[in-house]
Amino acid sequence: MTTNPELSTHRAYALVNGRKVHYRRWGNGPAILAIHGSPQSSRTMEILGQRLAKAGFGVIAPDTPGNGLSSPLNATGPTSTIDYAQALLDFADEIGLGRFAIYGFHTGATIASTLAVRNPERVTVLACDGLPSWSNEERQTILQGYLPHFEANWDASHMCWLWARLEEQTVFFPWQMTNDQHRMIYDVSPPPHIHANALDLLESDDHYRNSYRAAFTFRAEDWLPLLVTPTLVAAMELDPLASHFQRPSFKDTSTQAFQTIEAMHQAFETLFLQHPGDPISDLAACRPDEFNLTAGWVGEKGKALAWAGNIMASSQQRPLVLLHDAGGSMRCFQGCLSEIAKHRPVLALDLPGHGSSDRRDDNAPASVEDIGREVGKACRQLGLQAYDVAGLHLGGLIASWLVNEGCAQAGATLGASLVDASDRKDWSETYAPSLEPVFDGAHLVRAYRIARWERLFFPWFKRDRNHTLKPSGSLEANDIHLRSLDLLRAGNSWQQAVQAEADYDLAKQCPPKEKFKAFAIDDDPRSDKTLLGQLSLKVETLNEQASSWANSLKQVGISK
Repeated sequence: MTTNPELSTHRAYALVNGRKVHYRRWGNGPAILAIHGSPQSSRTMEILGQRLAKAGFGVIAPDTPGNGLSSPLNATGPTSTIDYAQALLDFADEIGLGRFAIYGFHTGATIASTLAVRNPERVTVLACDGLPSWSNEERQTILQGYLPHFEANWDASHMCWLWARLEEQTVFFPWQMTNDQHRMIYDVSPPPHIHANALDLLESDDHYRNSYRAAFTFRAEDWLPLLVTPTLVAAMELDPLASHFQRPSFKDTSTQAFQTIEAMHQAFETLFLQHPGDPISDLAACRPDEFNLTAGWVGEKGKALAWAGNIMASSQQRPLVLLHDAGGSMRCFQGCLSEIAKHRPVLALDLPGHGSSDRRDDNAPASVEDIGREVGKACRQLGLQAYDVAGLHLGGLIASWLVNEGCAQAGATLGASLVDASDRKDWSETYAPSLEPVFDGAHLVRAYRIARWERLFFPWFKRDRNHTLKPSGSLEANDIHLRSLDLLRAGNSWQQAVQAEADYDLAKQCPPKEKFKAFAIDDDPRSDKTLLGQLSLKVETLNEQASSWANSLKQVGISK
């Protein structure tokens, strides 16, 4: 990754008609909107975004509705590219864009074309990488089998399907037509590439079908004749959509097939130089949602931490910082964040390499102290001078360190991460095995099965009667699915976080009870009263449902 700040990826949110829209930005200069394909997110725009930023453009790439980290459309029935184009225009209005060039890849190209036809006064030039023109027979074939429902299954079979489906997409088109007639001449994508696409689809869940369906019902023959914007429709020669350029829909449209991506991107760059959009000024900040919460990222690009909260709220109370567990995300506080925000400023963070924070596969902090320093630095950068902190499991250890160091005024741990000294040596490798992408996608199944075993045994890998959890945790497939997604997003950072957890002796380093308290969570094995008794702290009990934690957490650090 280049160290040039103009080429670094800036991530942000916008609130558009009540929906959260996540986007990436590269550079400054004439505006270009870059729209990704399905079932992906704006992360796939990074190479092109950096290239165009280097050439002097400002590139904005939103996650389309229901994909990546963007909320789905507020629709009760089938959606079309008109709906997605309008959502894109509303996004451009919200962040303050005037006239802009637009680029779209496959699904993104259908949305970009629709927007260019409907709003020619806003679009200076249209660049499409692979615009389809389906025959009625092709459209019927695709819609019959291309978009099955995606739902979590107790046995992780949905993970097997997902990996195989994304592999097949690099061999056949449509992916479900597995014969020589539909065989493509591509290399099968390497595991890390398929893994990134898998994470995108896992985040989108069943919403992945909506933007796909809109693209498959797009009729190029209806839209292309209406274009008045300068247009280039291009594709790589091996792209199945390149053959569509010979169809009647494209008879009056400039099309070109390229042998190399470099040549195609150069052609797009030249086109954008000839028809530039308005220069990007400072983009509008994300407005608070209905709960007065906003979100974003803080810190150095490539090491930024994701956050959500209402820390700008005017209050006499100190802000409360919330930290999640190893392998988790701030999602665990989703049920109580808005309620706490009614009473005091609150900030939830994704730990380094976890959740939506930047991935840290090779250089994640390796100790509670290192993680604590990064959290403390992020809080200072967000303007928090004095705050309280509460954390779940590993988050509680970090909270204790922040209080001991004087970074936080008071704190609390939810449950206690106390690993027996005899178990510490091999704890991270046993409790948190590798989730590195492998060719057959077994790591996806492994993450889901671990997430399930965590609810039946503690520690999960000791699956015997002596380590049975009674009652069991929730075995609802969707609950397990969300935990497995958190584990997969953390990847190697989960292993490092678990090792940091095992190496930190809270019993020896616990802050004084005047500044620190403990919460025991019902049916949580890390909330064992014997373990918590080692800490000599006041212990209060919390219901196992995170949505009920607000009344207790909002009092952390506040004198009664």
